[in-house]
Amino acid sequence: MSQSSFTDASLTDESFPTQANYDDEHIVPPVQALMMEMRFGPDDLEANQQGRLSEDQASYLRQQQRRAVLIGAAAFMILALLATILFYVAQQQDSPILTMLGIALTICNAIMTGMLARNWYRINADLSSGQIASQDGLLTRTIRRAGNSSQYLVGIDAVRFSVKKGAFKLFRHEKRYTLYYAPTAHILLSAEPKDSA
Repeated sequence: MSQSSFTDASLTDESFPTQANYDDEHIVPPVQALMMEMRFGPDDLEANQQGRLSEDQASYLRQQQRRAVLIGAAAFMILALLATILFYVAQQQDSPILTMLGIALTICNAIMTGMLARNWYRINADLSSGQIASQDGLLTRTIRRAGNSSQYLVGIDAVRFSVKKGAFKLFRHEKRYTLYYAPTAHILLSAEPKDSA
């Protein structure tokens, strides 16, 4: 999403906290900080406050759609090729194990294709409606760790989203926010704090 309407002048305002202040959990970073980290602008936020997608957000969702199609097509072809090779070798060597592996790979390919297709249709539904959903209330932050990787989650009540670490650090636990998101695809588009401290 574009930040073309987000001017440098707003970053030099004396009332705008420095990045160092964001480490203080008692200070709620302003919406401008979230704009920079989450890549949305004032026009996007204004559209979301009115319950609709902005043009930049619609373009972003279309880009996500195209990306899913390209990844899905590439993965489908690779897995289909591998399954074909396994079936061929299994036939040549009369190997039931390789045949089972080929069947398993084909099933995995079908499941993955179905998931990507579902994601495409969900995004398409949000683009068709042009509407967004919002959730207002006390925000909670959660970190899920699995081995060496971490997933950063923010949410209000039962509505939760995975965000990048940089954005996660700008949200404040148990402070009031409004989260704006694509309702069917469940993609977080923008957010704004309602508490100033």
